[in-house]
Amino acid sequence: MEADGTIVLQLRAETGSAVGDALFRYPPSHEEYVRIRAHVGPIEPGQSRPVPPFPDKAPARADPAGVAEALPPIEIDCAVDADCALSDIDIVGDACCPGCLTQVVNKRWKQRAEAFCAAHPAGSCPKKRCGEASPPTCRDGKCTNGA
Repeated sequence: MEADGTIVLQLRAETGSAVGDALFRYPPSHEEYVRIRAHVGPIEPGQSRPVPPFPDKAPARADPAGVAEALPPIEIDCAVDADCALSDIDIVGDACCPGCLTQVVNKRWKQRAEAFCAAHPAGSCPKKRCGEASPPTCRDGKCTNGA
């Protein structure tokens, strides 16, 4: 994981004499970021780790009280600063843990994500050492770090 939270996956497939390599980058604003981070597991900026193959199909899961089966893709669209928020949601396995208030999102996404996390709490969560984050602002229709 890079300093800004971007997840970089270096993938390799070997079948008989055929070999394929690929490099994928998922910044925190990417629509698949939450799913990729959940699959990668606990990781902090500057760390790397082996990642198991992705399943062909996600296992079916009950939908408690109308809550989505997975976190929705991160949304950062906004009209004014008040539309923006910081999220502390961290994915551990397929459940939620409190993390650091560093992910810039819009308030609509944060409400849906908090509902998902209330229905999918983790049994135990790693402790985090968090720094201070600047309040997010709305710039050019996108929530961004206020710095």
